[in-house]
Amino acid sequence: MTTAVECYYYDGRVYVEFYAPVEDVEISVTNLYTGEQNDTFTSGMGQYFYVDVPVTSGQYYVEVEYDSTLLYGEYYL
Repeated sequence: MTTAVECYYYDGRVYVEFYAPVEDVEISVTNLYTGEQNDTFTSGMGQYFYVDVPVTSGQYYVEVEYDSTLLYGEYYL
């Protein structure tokens, strides 16, 4: 079963907010122009997570994995 999730960029961080607690969340953000990757893994239950990311211009690819579910998206700066 999946839960609703919101993901957004603000001031050098990508935030991921779940509408119900989830366990073992991995967030990966990759700059598609440079290949630079920033990621974080959090074990345990939670609803709010973030990863610090560069503030340089570019196209970014985001992956969020939890409970055997993989979500992905992208954003531009």
